[in-house]
Amino acid sequence: MNTSANYALVLDLSEGFLIALYSKTSENPKIACHYDPSKRKGDQIEETLCQLLTQSQLKIDDIGEINVGTGPGSFTGIRIALAFVQGFCSGGDIKLRAISSLGMRRASLTASIEDWLLVPARKGWYYCAGHAKEVILSHADVLELQNQGLKFHHIGDVLEAEGDLVIQYSDWNLQALERWLSSQPFCSAKQLRPNYLMESSAESKLKGH
Repeated sequence: MNTSANYALVLDLSEGFLIALYSKTSENPKIACHYDPSKRKGDQIEETLCQLLTQSQLKIDDIGEINVGTGPGSFTGIRIALAFVQGFCSGGDIKLRAISSLGMRRASLTASIEDWLLVPARKGWYYCAGHAKEVILSHADVLELQNQGLKFHHIGDVLEAEGDLVIQYSDWNLQALERWLSSQPFCSAKQLRPNYLMESSAESKLKGH
């Protein structure tokens, strides 16, 4: 491995388009980050990555680690991201992590460990991530849990309201994200698989939360 490759790439297309670079040797790991909730096209990955590298005065060889979101979320977006990473890693000795897209987003919150992250799935359903649990919940489930005192966060550009449900907005915190990523295991490109949540998970309604 290139010993000067001290930068990590984060790529997630499960919900919108997230690509970020951060230094693994700096106290302030944020280098560059691009997030667009509406873009999931594969041809934008290489273009955006080149822009971030130029902006940060880095070269492609400076990347020694890739963290790719495996879902749950957009099937097409997840498959595009995994295919890109498999191709990227085939050209060199690069460390790789396959990470939960929900866990990654939750890790970027500055809120307490008791809080939950909510990401819209299809209409009326939400992917939900806690400290050690991921489920899919209906709108009614979320309202019930809110009434029980659970606090939910949503990462996006705007506040989202659906009926009586209001989801709070939170910005990306790359420092918190880097700490979480460092606790996740490495894998090989051959081990990359999409991560799905089944509707039956909603039956648990977060028992034991």
